[in-house]
Amino acid sequence: MCPLALIRRIFELQITRYPNNYFSAIIEQVLTGEQGCGGLLRSWILNKSKATKNDKQVLMLLEKLCERAVFLAAPNSFKTFITDNCKGDEKRFIENLSILRVASTYRDKVLEILPETRVHVGRRRVSAYGALMSGKKCLLKLHQHSKEEVLRADALKTVPLRKEIEILKVLSAEPCQNLVRLLGSRTKAPMHMIIERTPKGDLLAYLEGLAALTTPPEAELLIQIALDVCNAMIYLGARDIIHRDLCAKNCFIFMQDGKLLTKLGDFRLAVLSYTGPNLPTGLSRKPTSFSEHFPNQFAVRWMAIEALQFREFSIASDVWSFGVLLFEIFTFGCKPYVNMPSGLSLESDEEVEEFVTNGNRLELHPKIPKSIQVQIELTMIDADHRPTFLGLKDNLMPIKFNNSTYEDPANFDISYNKTSDTKPIDPRTGCNVQGCFGECLKASDIATLLNDDDNSRHFTKEFIPASLSDIQKLAEFKSPLLAVITNRIVHIEKVELITEVGDMGNLEEFIEMLGCTLENGLRYLSQIGEAVSFLQIRRFIHRNLRASSVFIYSDGN
Repeated sequence: MCPLALIRRIFELQITRYPNNYFSAIIEQVLTGEQGCGGLLRSWILNKSKATKNDKQVLMLLEKLCERAVFLAAPNSFKTFITDNCKGDEKRFIENLSILRVASTYRDKVLEILPETRVHVGRRRVSAYGALMSGKKCLLKLHQHSKEEVLRADALKTVPLRKEIEILKVLSAEPCQNLVRLLGSRTKAPMHMIIERTPKGDLLAYLEGLAALTTPPEAELLIQIALDVCNAMIYLGARDIIHRDLCAKNCFIFMQDGKLLTKLGDFRLAVLSYTGPNLPTGLSRKPTSFSEHFPNQFAVRWMAIEALQFREFSIASDVWSFGVLLFEIFTFGCKPYVNMPSGLSLESDEEVEEFVTNGNRLELHPKIPKSIQVQIELTMIDADHRPTFLGLKDNLMPIKFNNSTYEDPANFDISYNKTSDTKPIDPRTGCNVQGCFGECLKASDIATLLNDDDNSRHFTKEFIPASLSDIQKLAEFKSPLLAVITNRIVHIEKVELITEVGDMGNLEEFIEMLGCTLENGLRYLSQIGEAVSFLQIRRFIHRNLRASSVFIYSDGN
């Protein structure tokens, strides 16, 4: 049997096997559609009757048939795909079919989708996949189609992802270097969008990483990040686009010509609010101030007072959110409304909403530069009197700090200078802060035991991600109940911790060797409890509390 006949026969077998199932509907559509299997079969038969020796045309049609009928680049994968996916899971089948079709659509750009990276965004019926387009990282957002949406194009008009695609298409008409780029999209089935992605991650993670470094960042870097986001918002404002979800988590760090570049992304909540005569085709006109009542989808801590009270969004409400973003930037990613200088800490969104609607405002750390505090306060006044993003840019550009580096205002006991108390070279590793030559990338995350030359002191060495600023802050605490972190070496991607531990080994080994009386057991538990309480008061969770994490000293503690 020729390959074409075999493929046609497989289709027929599937229709016979699932006569009342949605699979038959999908396959039937492919068989009868002009651009699907049916149309190509008819074209092939017609060409064959006209020119029996037209092998090139037949091969071309066969390739297109395999590609379009099952959305696969490789014809030999078809039978396996049908066998693996026709098992009664309707949603999974449609999604797998969609993934393969998307990959086939971008064959010229070589799109490789990584199914193991799938993240499901529940209420929006979207699956997000990590992907590579011509070897560069990107993100695929794919709508989870129902059977009706596959068969009826008009059923896709109200899909939320469609709005995000439309926004990005408007923005792609005149690209802005401070906005995440749209690399590909489709509003028909399979509805999807592909956007650029950065290996450096989002701005929030980047800021938390800055807090973890023993060498503080340059003050100008933080101003440049703020200006990059401001430029993005100026661009949106000129096109009457309200972002509605402006925060550090939705900004992304890229490198361009060796310099850091911040880009704004995640337009899932963005809306167009055109008031001028030039309305893009297919977009509906909305008032300048846009009201919407969908609970639990907005980030309360970044919302303006009018958005909290009336769900009323505008460019002015984005200005308020930008003020909260400035707070994030100049506190190295601190969570708004938590651990405020007055001692107040609002843990729930409900508490934040009540706090703001009662006329209160986000408290600013005293060590945030006064010039930045003024800009943040300006963004949180009455909506009619808030500055524009152009005004904010003009205010930010001339700001200069007394020091070339920036202190962490969230930790009043830590004062960063150009010099650090961390030794530049660690004799155990030969590494220094400026260049680790990849040792941190090869390092194990498991703590290993070290001894000094005369075996009188004992240490553990472990590597943690450089973004874990909490552990860096923990190193500043002094308590007889906590093992002493004696050295911190900042590598490219990880921080190396050297911790002095008990000379009698850990508690697990100690009990196995010598046993444990009831009296000693109660004493150990009491001391462990005090240590945990010490951490809890400072809002730390250990997350790895076990006997092997507790060390015994020769003095019995």
